[in-house]
Amino acid sequence: MLTSYQEVHQHDTDVVDLLFMEPKFILLVILNFSCGFVALAQTEIIGRVVDQISGSYLQDVRISFEDNVEYVFTDEGGYFRMNNLPHNEAVLCLELKGYKKSRIPIKFNSTLQRLDLGLLKISRMDEIDMEKDWVEMS
Repeated sequence: MLTSYQEVHQHDTDVVDLLFMEPKFILLVILNFSCGFVALAQTEIIGRVVDQISGSYLQDVRISFEDNVEYVFTDEGGYFRMNNLPHNEAVLCLELKGYKKSRIPIKFNSTLQRLDLGLLKISRMDEIDMEKDWVEMS
């Protein structure tokens, strides 16, 4: 007895229909995608800021991204941790009174969960630099 192609593969179609029509399956798919987005949002950047000459850890260095209002400060050991990072590329800024502002360009990978910048060295301003943000040349 010959059976038609439709009769043979009817079971396969029923299984697929059942999987995709079940509310539990749809909920599982939605949760799976949302967990992926949460993981991306939890990407962090960490590092430690030190004085370029003495190597001492610097506390209260303001760490931020250019054109972003969010910032953090280093702790007593010079460590910092930031979440809510910009997408793709950004410039990390390190600022502390008496020190030159440092700018570090960074490219982010979408699969990256943690970026450790290691030791970041910043240098003190000269006396002239501390009096003005710019110097006039005549």
